[in-house]
Amino acid sequence: QLAQWAENRVTLSRLFDAAGAITDACPAGIYLDRRGLSIPNSDALRFMPKLDYWHDGQLLGTFPAMLAAVTSPSGALVSVHRTYITPEGHKAPVPTVKKLMATAGPMAGTSIKIGAPLARPDGRLGLGVAEGIETALAASILSGVAVWSCVSAHGLEAFEPPGDVHYLYCFGDHDASGVGQKAASDLAHRAARSGLSARIWIPEAPGTDWNDELISRRASV
Repeated sequence: QLAQWAENRVTLSRLFDAAGAITDACPAGIYLDRRGLSIPNSDALRFMPKLDYWHDGQLLGTFPAMLAAVTSPSGALVSVHRTYITPEGHKAPVPTVKKLMATAGPMAGTSIKIGAPLARPDGRLGLGVAEGIETALAASILSGVAVWSCVSAHGLEAFEPPGDVHYLYCFGDHDASGVGQKAASDLAHRAARSGLSARIWIPEAPGTDWNDELISRRASV
């Protein structure tokens, strides 16, 4: 397992190092803008002009992609999250638009660290966490704090807060199944037991996430 992780780490690093910054004019920037999101000031998200898409051992095509570094609590690269898009900034016509690469270590506690924790009025650091990348970016816009993506509900529930963070804001999805709400609640309660000040935020409308909430609020203005 260790040998395979080491081999995967080389592949992950090579791909992520080859990607460039996201700009307003590139497909990834257009993709974010279509969702009401601005490009974050973070190196955790990058753009790859051409990336092969494989499905069941077959190459289905080559597409632009938004890449995200999935890192351990210590900052080590564990995986790369890929969002396949079209040159016009739409989701690519593929079976699974968002995919994780083979990992270089345990996924438990990992996150896509978009921005740095911010000092709150009392000087202590605050950080938000959410499931998907778009959800995290939207939650950051709405809350004014940095929000990291944990990729999935399971990732949100298993998140390990940095040791210097005192305030943790858990942005869950409002799932019909209750999975997103439970993940945020379980994380918040675990964080509170460890001495953090934790709050849970869930969008009001059933079946929505924080990107949906952002778009809805802007449409109502």
